[in-house]
Amino acid sequence: MKDRQLYRCRYISLHILLPIFTGLAFYLFIRKEDSLFEEWVSWSTTTNLELPSILTGVLPDFLWCYSLLSFQQLVWGGWKRVPALLKWLIYTLVPFTELLQYWHVLQGTGDMLDVLAYLFAFIIHYKTNKPLEYENN
Repeated sequence: MKDRQLYRCRYISLHILLPIFTGLAFYLFIRKEDSLFEEWVSWSTTTNLELPSILTGVLPDFLWCYSLLSFQQLVWGGWKRVPALLKWLIYTLVPFTELLQYWHVLQGTGDMLDVLAYLFAFIIHYKTNKPLEYENN
């Protein structure tokens, strides 16, 4: 039982919290443009770090998508247990947000690189996430 709790704690820390907070830090502190939230509260925290735009623009999208997939795996007790409809919604709606941004329905740029980031998140999550230990118990 203790091993299961330790495994879950590590899983949550490494696959959910670390990616989401790292992506959030990129949005709030490293991006060159202010985020929508920063515009709403009239608060700017961006810095003038000279990082490649691939890191500042695409990496946060990859990280939040990976975190979402990992969270679903945790909630349902394994990726195989996530309902097919929910998987389908995640696989289609997440990239569809970029199309909505391209059409100016949602605020954003509608960048094809973001869609590739989501695709890489799907692939890397699928390839690297081993079934939760308690699935086999």
